[in-house]
Amino acid sequence: RLMYGPDLGALPRLGKDAFMAHPEVQSLLEHRNRAGLVVTGIIGRAQADEFLSPDPPDDQGTPYRQSPSGRRLQIAWSAMVGVAFLREDELLRAVDWQIDRATGGRLIVESVFGIDPQAVGEAAGAFLESPEGVDASEGELEMLRVAEEVASFSREINAPMAAPPAAAPMASSMAAPPDDPEATLTRTLARHSGFNRAARSQTTLSRARILWIDDHPKWVAKPAETLRRLGARVTIVRTTQDGIRALERVPGPDGRPFDVILSDIARGSRMDAGIRALPQLRQLAPDTPVIFFVGKLDRSLGVPKGAAGITNRTNELLHLVMDALEGR
Repeated sequence: RLMYGPDLGALPRLGKDAFMAHPEVQSLLEHRNRAGLVVTGIIGRAQADEFLSPDPPDDQGTPYRQSPSGRRLQIAWSAMVGVAFLREDELLRAVDWQIDRATGGRLIVESVFGIDPQAVGEAAGAFLESPEGVDASEGELEMLRVAEEVASFSREINAPMAAPPAAAPMASSMAAPPDDPEATLTRTLARHSGFNRAARSQTTLSRARILWIDDHPKWVAKPAETLRRLGARVTIVRTTQDGIRALERVPGPDGRPFDVILSDIARGSRMDAGIRALPQLRQLAPDTPVIFFVGKLDRSLGVPKGAAGITNRTNELLHLVMDALEGR
């Protein structure tokens, strides 16, 4: 209220330099500028990390407030002021809402980036425990290293936010060293491009309906949880017949019950059950892509005829799912 309220704006009218030159007023103005740098710095860093699209070249002298950065700044600032006032004035007591620091931070991030950082963090945890089709020892070391970076990101989100020095440049976190305590989730999972892509597409995934046919649900539990945490509705069945019954149920709003079908290949005693089921699935859902997710993959065999893709890596699976959803 002091930084941005009418009282500070009225000081110049009380006498030239008399009040504005006061050390406490100057300190207040300095903190106000630093608060603005926090928000603009986050937006700039997200653009540098390619998490947000950059501003187009300013060929026509567009005012900053009308640029993508300017609009995001207004959205972020509105959310921050709103959350602060709601907390300070206890305006949510009547509806029994509790906005603590972490909750307020999530609301602000979601308003600017369109994602819930807690949901992304939970999805990352499930993703890092998913099958990746790599050597066990190599995979174990990789998971330990990335899991520690995710834990660092989680601690950062829940820690009090410190304003950067007024003159400090906001460098891209992609260029930060691995032990940088301000590591972001974007940099943490940069090597996992499929997860990164899916995490930025929660709007698309929140409308996705996925049917997953696999006779070992526990094996696909973590990849399925990753998709669910990012907003998708995932239905898991064990047999081809259960999948057919799911497809025959009341269709969704666009006339189709599912947007993507995921399937294993070896099922029960049949090593080609998933491939044999393809004609039935295509007959019931001719416009729904079918993607195979398998334990072992021989890439020399290519993609089975009629399928949209095949993989044994969760990261690649997320790419295939996003290709299918965006293609739809």
